[in-house]
Amino acid sequence: MKDIMSKISPYISLASLATIIIFSILVFGGKQGKEIYILWTNIATIVYFVFSPFWLAASKAGKA
Repeated sequence: MKDIMSKISPYISLASLATIIIFSILVFGGKQGKEIYILWTNIATIVYFVFSPFWLAASKAGKA
């Protein structure tokens, strides 16, 4: 399970960061409402902080 998580967690983390950036651009451009932006930014932030430890632990384990 750890091996699978360490392989897919970078992609999930980066996708959540991309979601934050995309929704920020949409709100700045006036194509998205602020409420939806806040909702998706909060969801993407939680997803990032849940999956990033697996990614970082795998990269530290590979260096040692």
